[in-house]
Amino acid sequence: MAPPAFLAEVARGDARIADRCRDFPHPLSTRLIRDNQVIDVEDLSIRNMVENRRLARAVSDASRRELRSMLEHKAAWYGRTLVAVDRWFPSSKLFHGRDVNAARNVLAAGPAES
Repeated sequence: MAPPAFLAEVARGDARIADRCRDFPHPLSTRLIRDNQVIDVEDLSIRNMVENRRLARAVSDASRRELRSMLEHKAAWYGRTLVAVDRWFPSSKLFHGRDVNAARNVLAAGPAES
């Protein structure tokens, strides 16, 4: 007995979304590497972030590991520098605007790490 038609349609939609999630890091990582000589990233513990029930779905869907591995590979390929700031660096705790200041602090800590 064949599955109902709506199940096949749902499966096609899920496959399309999965393909887009898999393909998204490629052009983004290429653009970041071509436009910048040095890229500073924060080395986060994704495993611990997934244990937080409020963050789990957003963190799992973001495909951060694929983007990081592509950035590492393409940085070596194009002769760029990728600096990973230590996960214990208090990037979001130094000032009040947590996300913006975390990005500023990671950018400032990048040269110190390399």
